[in-house]
Amino acid sequence: MVSETREQKAAAWIDGSTASITSRRIDPNNAPTYSGPENALNYVPYYRYGGGQSIDMDFGPSSPHGGVVGQLRADGSVAFLEESTTAAVYDALVTRAGAD
Repeated sequence: MVSETREQKAAAWIDGSTASITSRRIDPNNAPTYSGPENALNYVPYYRYGGGQSIDMDFGPSSPHGGVVGQLRADGSVAFLEESTTAAVYDALVTRAGAD
């Protein structure tokens, strides 16, 4: 539901309807999903709009905890996910009922 982030320039969750996209790094060249093949956990850079725009983000879901990222789940529990979590598993964890 909510992820820890080191981002200080912009929020990773811009629009609730695109929460599943934020589970992967942003790839502006991959329409229509605009998501890369990798999960976004500690992926740098997370999003580059170009030209030093204020919307550029270095970090999406990220933490300084060395290889893991804290996640708040909808049931109120908190877990650390390893950055090696597969993209498909992370997609399922951040979408309703484990689907898109």
